[in-house]
Amino acid sequence: MEEWRQLLGDEFDIVRQLLRPTIHRAEFYPCPTPGGDGCPRRVVDLGEKGLLAVCGDAQKNCRNIALTAADLVIYELDRRRLGLLAVMAMGATPITFSPVTELRETFRVGEYRPLEGERFPILMSFPSAHDQLRNVIFMLLRMESIPFILLIPDDSFMVADLRQMISERKSRIVFLADLLISDSPGKELLPSQSAATWLAAFHADVMPDSSVRSRFPTPPGTRWNHIKIRFLNRDTVSIQCQGMVRTATYHDMNMSDGRSGQPNRQWMLLYEMADTHGQMEFHNHHLDQKKRKNKENLTKSLHSYFGIPDDSIVWEKDASAYRTLFMLEPDC
Repeated sequence: MEEWRQLLGDEFDIVRQLLRPTIHRAEFYPCPTPGGDGCPRRVVDLGEKGLLAVCGDAQKNCRNIALTAADLVIYELDRRRLGLLAVMAMGATPITFSPVTELRETFRVGEYRPLEGERFPILMSFPSAHDQLRNVIFMLLRMESIPFILLIPDDSFMVADLRQMISERKSRIVFLADLLISDSPGKELLPSQSAATWLAAFHADVMPDSSVRSRFPTPPGTRWNHIKIRFLNRDTVSIQCQGMVRTATYHDMNMSDGRSGQPNRQWMLLYEMADTHGQMEFHNHHLDQKKRKNKENLTKSLHSYFGIPDDSIVWEKDASAYRTLFMLEPDC
């Protein structure tokens, strides 16, 4: 613990709550800085007389210190807890803490989930040099196919070209030092006033208004049985989902014919299935093949609009029919 105290200086009392004991014990004990050739002090076990930190400096500038077993406990930064606090400070969703096996001192700590089906990874890394940070960024840009947020302690190793590479991929580097604050030494770490603004800026990059308007604002965790679609007329539906009510046209749901601008086959199939409250039976084999293809395309369109990953229309063997997992009602 004394080594952490010397390393962190005035910030020790703030960071102390993020330190946890390990099973290891120290064989040396810090000397005042700067120390001599025989520093740091060596720990000597005197048996019944206890433990003593003995300095080997010929000038004897460092006095010997009597120690207890607790003084020799080695502490480490609780990265899991730090990641949890940082992700929650931004208003994102924590996930199971796990190392990125290809990268040293880099971990997956959270996700940003603005809508159902939209998940952006949040990672945390502790580079000890500029080249290590550069390697982490290069590798993440290769590994991640979507924008991400990378948490690092501060801007010590940041340079302009790294910022540009991250920005070009609509990703963000966020400094842990900017996310968490403490009113006074020893007090609980709290989100800074600017913590939420980092996520808002990331949201503006990855979820521009045009992309949000092209799909339903499905809350995270939504499943198909939470959705009710009711036709108001041939071209318009009312959508209910977990307390939200929205009106949408076939244009809004990306089911218009690119040439005529009229409803496409997927929309007309949805309209027809509403008459049977979401069921589609099969009789003629030739027509069945067309229906199956339209059903597949309708499923893709619904997935794209709502962002729910599961299949929205399932086969019921006993009824020889497809059935929607969401409620579907015709216009009256």
